[in-house]
Amino acid sequence: MTTKEAVPKSTQSKRNPLTSACPTTSATRPLLLVIYRFFIGVFVGTDHPIATSLITEFTPKHHRAISMGMVSAAWYLGATVAAIVGFALCDVDGGWRLMLGSAIVPCVFLLIGRCKVPESPLWLKSKGRHEEARRVVFRVYGTDVILEDEEEEPKHKAGFAEVFSKGYAARIVFLGILTSWPWACWR
Repeated sequence: MTTKEAVPKSTQSKRNPLTSACPTTSATRPLLLVIYRFFIGVFVGTDHPIATSLITEFTPKHHRAISMGMVSAAWYLGATVAAIVGFALCDVDGGWRLMLGSAIVPCVFLLIGRCKVPESPLWLKSKGRHEEARRVVFRVYGTDVILEDEEEEPKHKAGFAEVFSKGYAARIVFLGILTSWPWACWR
């Protein structure tokens, strides 16, 4: 008996070049799928604070609130689209591969959109690369904006343990419950 005969026909599907480009859709073992999805989750999870940092640094103050609101709305819109795609593909033969492969679409848009994003002027300045920081400020904001040479250093840097003290622990637990309760209800 060959391997192809041992696998039920419902799980046999021809390789789609579009979905084969994504490692999660071509995983041959459950452990590989878990590993791939873990790393995708880490990378997508790190995108949110990076995106919000870019927005707060490069958006003028009078547009910053609406820009931050749009990023938050985009996350919820993306979750809704993912649920709709999952629902539409749940009964399709090989649909799970398409569900996992569809994550490529927003990633491609993000990569294309981020190609021309410059380094943070504040980060460049903190590394002593003042001339590069000035060029970024001139490119983004124009020549009439001046990057101040002296900034007040933070008086105290918070450590990891401090984040979970002084009232922050209660906020973290509250937000954790708030964001995870829909998933707990669906089980």
